[in-house]
Amino acid sequence: MRAHAAIGLAGRRVWQRGCAVILMASTILLASAEADAEQARAAGMVTRVSGERGVVEVMPQGDLHWKRVGPLLALRAGDTIRATADASVIVILSGDTRPVKIDSTNSPFLIPARQPNLARSEKAVALLRAVIDYLSSHTQDKLAPVLVTRHSLESPTILSPRNGPMLPGPLIFEWSPSRSGSATVTVLSTTSILLTQADVTATSLKYPDSGLILAPGERYRLRVHESRRPPLEVWFEIVGTERADAVRRTLTDLEQVVSAEAPANSVAIIKAGYLAQQGLFHDARMLLLAALAQDARDPALHLLLGHVYSETDLPDLAIESYRKAWLLFDHNEGRSSSR
Repeated sequence: MRAHAAIGLAGRRVWQRGCAVILMASTILLASAEADAEQARAAGMVTRVSGERGVVEVMPQGDLHWKRVGPLLALRAGDTIRATADASVIVILSGDTRPVKIDSTNSPFLIPARQPNLARSEKAVALLRAVIDYLSSHTQDKLAPVLVTRHSLESPTILSPRNGPMLPGPLIFEWSPSRSGSATVTVLSTTSILLTQADVTATSLKYPDSGLILAPGERYRLRVHESRRPPLEVWFEIVGTERADAVRRTLTDLEQVVSAEAPANSVAIIKAGYLAQQGLFHDARMLLLAALAQDARDPALHLLLGHVYSETDLPDLAIESYRKAWLLFDHNEGRSSSR
């Protein structure tokens, strides 16, 4: 009996030691996997490339070749950026809210690892990380030559709003140009018609301030009907007050922590990226169009607008935006390389 007990005790000890070894190995593997995942995440993002005579290039960590730096390029820790002549690049780092301008005076520049603890607001850093991670996973590999074989607005299409939520505020309906010259625009709730406007010859219509108030959380339908064509119809929903206030506070936080040292377009990209991340593509589009009205030659704005169009099922407009982004980037790059 004693022999059997001794054998049993020894077996339990071996089993316990085996469990401890397995647990330790699992912990090490998990920590290694988490470290690899963190390393793979973007440590920064390019928001603007400029210069008349120089070039900006990046050497990814572990690579031996320099590559052209394009707008919204995601950067990993250990990547190296260099700039020549008057070329420069604005980089937003995920571990800090201060933009970094890299030019010939401070290049080559090594992208630092994501820092877990910084003096800046942890909330602001977390917001930037989330936006950069979102953009890095949705806009990569979109900057490339695009073949366009037909006009993007060949068929009538409702542009905005478009099957999604939107922040409360002034509401403007937009659609592509009409061939018939006029359209009837109708807004419907689940129970009634809120607005009917006939013989609209423009391609946009503002919801009247005197119209019935649109209730948060209720789904509405927008219908645009041209003669001799099937009606076009989309849905939209006004975001509730609590969520809308939270989104606006976040936009204010992002603007306050970034805008003091960043170009206006970089701020617009971060804010539009946040809105897109939240599924508020209507508001992201409006913000990007406002920024493009001030600077239509920024390829990063066109690139992000292409993503917004892609996510709202407007592939032709997405392709057109990607094409504009590439042409602007390629033109600037070609001009810089030729000097």
